Formats: sequence, C-alpha cells, structure tokens
Amino acid sequence: MTDTGVKRSQPLDATRRLQEIVSRLPGMVYQYRWHPDGSSSFPYASEAIRTLLRLDPEDVREDASRALKCIHPDDYEAVMASIQKSALDLTPWQQEYRVQFCDAELRWQLGNALPERQADGATLWHGFVTDITDRKTAEIGLALEASRRAEADQRANEALTHCNEEKKRRAVELSSMAEMAHAANRAKSAFLANMSYEIRTPMSGVIGMLDMLQQTRMDSEQSHMLATVQKWSVVLLNMLNDVLDFSKIEAGQLIVECVPTHLRELLQDVTQLMVGSCNAKSIELSLYVSPALPPRIMTDPTRLRQVLLNLLGNAVKFTSSHMGKPAKVMLRVEPCTLAQGQAGIRLRVIDSGIGISPEVQDKLFQPFMQADAGTAREFGGTGLGLSISRRLVELMGGNISVRSALGEGSEFRVELAHSIALSSGEFGLKNASNAGPTAAWVSQAAANKRAPLGAHPANTQPAEQDPALSAESGPAK
Repeated sequence: MTDTGVKRSQPLDATRRLQEIVSRLPGMVYQYRWHPDGSSSFPYASEAIRTLLRLDPEDVREDASRALKCIHPDDYEAVMASIQKSALDLTPWQQEYRVQFCDAELRWQLGNALPERQADGATLWHGFVTDITDRKTAEIGLALEASRRAEADQRANEALTHCNEEKKRRAVELSSMAEMAHAANRAKSAFLANMSYEIRTPMSGVIGMLDMLQQTRMDSEQSHMLATVQKWSVVLLNMLNDVLDFSKIEAGQLIVECVPTHLRELLQDVTQLMVGSCNAKSIELSLYVSPALPPRIMTDPTRLRQVLLNLLGNAVKFTSSHMGKPAKVMLRVEPCTLAQGQAGIRLRVIDSGIGISPEVQDKLFQPFMQADAGTAREFGGTGLGLSISRRLVELMGGNISVRSALGEGSEFRVELAHSIALSSGEFGLKNASNAGPTAAWVSQAAANKRAPLGAHPANTQPAEQDPALSAESGPAK
C-alpha cells in the first residue's frame, strides 16, 4: 500500500472507531442547530435516537420538529425556554423532561449540551441525551413515600395534639369535679358533725333525766320500760358519737394529743367499764399487762381508751355463753418491736366469739362495713366503729390488724409506738416501775361471782388461760 493510501485509510478508521464508540454509549450523541429564522435541525444524531425517540436520524437531519413534538406538552415550554436562554447566553444547557409516544408511554430523559455561535448567526449545540426513567421513578416513589410519611406524621402530630388538649381538658374537668366532690364531702362532714353535735346535746339531757327518773318510786313494769328507754338512748348516743368522730376524721378536724399517761390505770378503767356487759352475758373478762412495760407512756389517753372500748365492746357483742364453749374476752398488753426497730406496745383483744370469715376481714375496716345484713339486724351498730378505730390508730402512728376464723373467735391487734414518760409528778402516783404483771379476772360467769379487778392486788399472777386465748397461740387458725 502506498503512503497516500495509508493516509486516506486513517480518517476512515478513526470515523469507524468513533461511530463504534458512540453506538455503545448509553444514550444519544447529537448536534442540534437553531437557525436565525427560528427553525431547527439535528445535523447529527446517533443511532440511539431510534430507542430514545423512536425516530431515524434522517427524520430530524433537516427538520427537528418531529423530535420536538415528542416532548410532553406540560414540559414543552420549559424545554424551549431553556434552549433560548442557552442560545442567548451561550451557557451549557441541561434539562430533565418527559417524552410521550403514540401508545401513551411516558419516558424521562436528561439532556446536556454545550453551545457555540456559528458564522451565520445560528447556534449549534453538541450534546448527549440519556434515559433516566428508572431513576425518576425511584425518586418519585421516594418523594411520594416521604410525602405520605409527612402526611402521616402530621396526622399523628395533630392527633397527639388533640389528645393532649383533650387530656388537659379532662384534667381540668376532673380537677374541678374532684374539688366539687371534696367541697361536697367537706360540707357533708360539716353537716353531719353539726347535726350530730346538735342532736347529741339534747340526747345527753334525755339520758340525764332518765337517770334522775330512775331514782324515783316506780313499779316493776315502769322500771322495765324506763330501763329499755335508757338502753336505747345510750345506743343512739353512741351512734351519734361515732358519726361525729367519723365526720371530724373525714374533715381533718380530729386532733390527737401526746401526753403522759398512766398505762395500767387506763387499762384497768377500760376493763372495769366492760364488767356490767360481761356479767349480763356470763362472759369471763380478763386483763394482762406485761411487767416489762413502763408505768407511764406518752400517748393520747382519750383516743386509746376509745379504741379499746370499741374493740372490747365488739368482742363482748359477738361472744356468747350459748355457743357450746366458755365465753371469754381478754385484753393482753405487751411490749413489741415495730417494723422500723422502734420500741412499741401491742394491745391484743382476744375473744372466743363467732369469728370472722376471710372475705369479710379484707374489708372489715371500711366505713359502714359489717359482716352481713344478718349481723347488722342481730347485733346492731353503725359499722363505723372499726373504721374510726383504724383511723385513730393511724393518727397515733400505729397500725391495727385482725386474725380470725369462723366459729373460732377473733384477735384484734393494735401496735403503737411509744416513748416513756419520765416525770411522775403530773400523776400524783408513786413510781410503780417494780410492779408485777397486772393480771386478774375482771368478770366471770355469773355462777362464780368473783370480785372485780379492783379487789385484786396489782402483782396478782395471771390465771391459767384457755389455749384459744393464750398469748402464744391467739385464736385458732
């Protein structure tokens, strides 16, 4: 081959190589010419135009209108405006747009081109177009998902805001209702306290007049009727006292004192008050006070006496000599150690009465609670005594509990913290720190007719106890 032949073959090889490279690119290489008269053409378009626009290169070589008609109507103006701006400023052109075919298929394309001005005033772009449908579909899907999430988040935030506003509104309503309920409860307690006080005053006068009337001359029938009236007057007065105390506790007006108190004297007074009731029912009543206890302690004697009278009164009320076993009630007082390691005093009221079922024990200390309707009919009462006792014990810093089984008696325990009252001058009593245990029968079966506690010396040894009433076993489980 001559040198001239070699030189002629080199441009041909380069052209074929360039065409091969262009045919393998993932897009269309083109030249786009915009003439001064406003017409346009594609002087060159690679074979990829068949795929991207479904046109032949010859279809657009002289007139670009067929290619431009493929642009989606919604994107056409934006594409032409970007071409005009690139021609005016000679700045690189880049645009994303959609093309639509006869079968309504839509494809996304990205065009990039660099412009140059021709001698005749035309603008020629050298560019490259690629199909970006997959990328745009993914972007649109992500955008839609983000939009859905944003809408969901907005709805959730709106719902949360509404929920919080509703909670605030409900909280305000509940606070208002609670305040109204508290106000109503305070008004109720104040009303009950005032009414109980107003009724109790004339009732005390009635009972006083009945006492005076008993001193007058009457026949046996009149004495019996008067005793009945007096009995139920005392019952009514006790009920009024319960309502008054409960109202004071509910209203937060009940004050607990802490004063030096002679313990044995208080316990003897309480048990002495129960002698008449026990004798009437042939119940043996006993008191045991441990010698390890101090003679004087700091407590509220009035409230402690009230609690003990209530517990002993219940024990006597629910114990009978007609149950086929000895009828016994015992008050046993011993030192103890509280949960916090503090020295305390334990008061146990033990009886051999009808007992209490486990179901009733769980709610026994609730207001107006009695074992059942039959109990209320048979034994009477308001159902406030144990509730008041529990509140009083708690106000004194202690606790109250019960152990019982049906038909096997009951044991009520009160545990109180105490401090020793060192001064004995306030009592006018001699130091009794060396006294032995206080233990004696206060009341026994009517047939035995033993003397009351006051007839026994303070250091009398305790009588032998029934196992059901012993300090070790308590009521049988």
